[in-house]
Parts: sequence; C-alpha cells; structure tokens
Amino acid sequence: MKRYYTCEFKSDIILKASANTQGDSPNLDFIPGNAFLGMVARNYDKFKDPFYVFHSGEVKFGDGDILIESLVDGKIALKPGYKIPLCFCNLKVGEGYYNRLFLSDEKEQKLIINEQKQLKQLRDGYINEDYFSHSFNYNYSQKSAHDEKNRRSKDEAMFGYTSFEKGLKFLFSIECGDDETLDQIEKFLLGEQLLGKSKTAQYGRVLIEKSNLNDKIDSFKPNDNLTYIYAKSRIALFDEFGNPTLLRSASDLGLKSGQIDFRNSHIKVGNYIPYNAKKISCEMMRYFIKKGSVITIKNLDKDEKIPEYIGSFQNEGFGAILINPKFLNVKDSSNENFDIAKNNEKLVKFKKAQIKNTKEPQTNLIKFLSQKEREDTQFLELVDRVETFKSKVGGPRKSQWKSINNFAITSKNDDEMVENIEKFISSGVSKKDWDGCRKDFIGEIKSLSNKKMFVRLLSARCRKDSK
Repeated sequence: MKRYYTCEFKSDIILKASANTQGDSPNLDFIPGNAFLGMVARNYDKFKDPFYVFHSGEVKFGDGDILIESLVDGKIALKPGYKIPLCFCNLKVGEGYYNRLFLSDEKEQKLIINEQKQLKQLRDGYINEDYFSHSFNYNYSQKSAHDEKNRRSKDEAMFGYTSFEKGLKFLFSIECGDDETLDQIEKFLLGEQLLGKSKTAQYGRVLIEKSNLNDKIDSFKPNDNLTYIYAKSRIALFDEFGNPTLLRSASDLGLKSGQIDFRNSHIKVGNYIPYNAKKISCEMMRYFIKKGSVITIKNLDKDEKIPEYIGSFQNEGFGAILINPKFLNVKDSSNENFDIAKNNEKLVKFKKAQIKNTKEPQTNLIKFLSQKEREDTQFLELVDRVETFKSKVGGPRKSQWKSINNFAITSKNDDEMVENIEKFISSGVSKKDWDGCRKDFIGEIKSLSNKKMFVRLLSARCRKDSK
C-alpha cells in the first residue's frame, strides 16, 4: 500500500548534495527519501521488526518532489512536480522548446545551419504534467563561529549557508505491504520535524501531513516499438558480481528483452557518500543515474512488464521510474501547452488579476498600506519607463536638464509644466539641442498621468549621463 504526504517548510532549509563540511557543496533540489527514513529511524528500537522497516527494502521512503502551481479550469491547483526531462531543450537565442526524443540529427542540423537556431539542454528546475515549471530561489546567509573565551565572533572562522526559502511544499510517498507498520511509521513521522543541516540554529523546521494528492500520471504509446523509461528518482545499479555499475545493457535494469538506444537516451550520472549519524561514519559510495534522465529501450517484448522500481537502495528513495509518461509525448513548442515560459506568464497574470479583484478590508491601516503599495508600484513603473526612454533624448546638455527639472519643481500643475517645457525647448538657444527629440519628449510626458515625477526622474538620470 502506498500513502502520500506533504512536507511544508516552516523555516529556511539547508539540503546539500554532499556530506562534506568544508568547501562549497551543491544544493539538492528535492528531499531525499533517506531524510524521511532517518526521521523515523530515531525510534528504531520501538518497532517490532526494525530490519523489515529499515533494511529489507519492503518499506520504501520516496523522495520529496516540489508541488507546482498549475491553472486548471480558471483556478490554481497544486500538482506534483517532476525533474525536467534531460531530453527537453530550448533555444540559446530566442524563444522555443524542443524534445530531442523526436528530433533527428538531420532536423537539428537544419535548425543550426538553415535557421541559425542552437539548442541548449534544460537541466535545472521541475515541471508538472501541464508544463508549468518551478525553479528554486536560494537564500544565502554569512555566518561566523563563536569565540566562547572572548564572547565574540571567532577570527578567521567565517562560513556561509545557502538554503531553500520557507513556504515550499513537497510531496512524497511511503510504500509498505503491512498497514499496521505503516500506521506506526506515521505515528513517528507526522507533525513538526527537523530536516537538513544546522537544525539547532534558525534552520530545519518542517511540517509533515497526510495528503490526498498522488503522483500517478497517464502514459502514452510511442511509435517504432520504443519504450521510454523516465528516472523519477535516482537509480543505483549493480552488476552480477555486486559491483556498482551505471548502465551497460537493458539487463542492468532488470529487463529480459530489449536493447538500450543510447543514441536517443539522455542520461546524467553522479555519486555521493552518505553519512550515518548513528554509526558516526560514512556508508558506501552511491553511484547513480540522476533524476530526469530518459532511457530509450527498443524491441522490448510486449508481454514483459517493467516494475515501478528498479535497482538498489529503494528504501532510501532510489529506483522510482515512470514508463512512457505523457509529458514526454510532445515534439516542440508548436504545441501550445509545451511553452513553459508562456505558461508561467499566464499564471503570474492570473495571480495579479486575482489580487486586483480581491476586496480588501476597509480599515484605515489597510487603506494606508494599500495606497503606499500602489505608489511604490507606480514609482517602479516610472523608473522602468525612464530607463527605456532615456536613449531617445540623449542630445541635450546637463544645463538643459537642470532647467527642465526646475520647471517640474516650480510649476503649479502638470499643464503649466508641459507648457513651460514646450516653450523652453522650442525657442532660443535651447532649440538646437532639442532638434530630433522634441516631439518624442513632449509626447511621452503627455501620455503619462504622473507627469512631474517622470520629468524629475528623467532629468536626474539624463544629467548623470550628459556632459
């Protein structure tokens, strides 16, 4: 039986891909299954059969993958995220997405030579089944060790932490054949827990709850007698002699038939050494195929069934796979759904529209804060407008812009300011400086509601750039 849970970050969380305590270590973009196993293992001696729970492989603690917001029937819904498949790529210059599973070498050469389009593999981030994506933002904090003797920061002992921001939600599963054991696991797992590094400081608080969501996804039937195996989690393989191996043939995946089409497979590999706090030592090094890899199998027997898990260390979250998941059944961004950037833009616009339509409580404090927020937003929009427009009025000297700024300060209203500026730049000595940009300048001012602020910002910016 498989049950699903959500893990919500209640504080910033530090999750590293290495157990090293010195030097820079890359961040994980998921919660490894052995983190949840470790939470339960604190109560190791309270289980009737600890070997069955923690070592037999019968109980599988799945990885925690990010839940991604998606637009469904005009509403925002959370859907399970999947590491972006390594067969997906976009253009280095310009917009457009392609799936290399359906892109032959000849077609790619035509893109490069005829259309001058070069492809770049997508390696970071997650997508859901609707092609909405999520890329992680990390917070960085500089720290210092404490000098207990002198009661101050210790000299030459600075270090930094890069952490996930709080508020993120992840979905994971636990699979077990015995409901009674699963109930006992839930007893020790649900509620507030600590996760990651530096848990005694400001980091590490998470809330684990049961979830009605699941990560089941529809599949499709590929052409040409091909089968696509998507690595939902890391995959650790061993050969017939018990030695770690990455991938040599279909038999390494536990298949009795079929051959691996390496030319049309997209695989990344890695390794790490886990640290066991109970043993106060490191475990054996794990060699694995990374999440998001896509392995293409050809000529697989129709009667052969591929299991949901392959390889070793399945109790730690390794080995979960998907067979022909539907999000791989897309060729390029001519399919409207497969435009990840536009999907995210739609979601942002939808959220902004929701905020505008939300009725705010009419208290004096809310009114004041809402007004300040609107003013700040308008100011930032004006700054962007100034940065865009300044190149069109690059001719006038610094002294000209000082006079323009004075008109914005001394004029009683917007109409008077526009009239004074128009007279100033259309006559006398100033006329020559404004030839070529006079019409654009006046037109831009008249098109805005907050005219004075725009003129003051533009004059300040142009005075800085002028001679």
